[in-house]
Amino acid sequence: MKCKAEGQILVWLLGLAAMLGIPHVAGAAQDEGEFVLRCSPKEIHEIVRRHGLTLLRSHESQDIHLVRAPAT
Repeated sequence: MKCKAEGQILVWLLGLAAMLGIPHVAGAAQDEGEFVLRCSPKEIHEIVRRHGLTLLRSHESQDIHLVRAPAT
């Protein structure tokens, strides 16, 4: 009986996890073409210009920058 209850809980949790993942997957297409670059703040503007990227956000203390590539 305990094993059956554990199985039902597992199935319920897997179903819940799948349902919660659906909106994330649907929104993934919006993030297509976005990339994380790691470079110094001095270099990011030259890299963005050279490759035709758009700088979205920077976390300069970690040298991490979120960029978007042009739509193709």
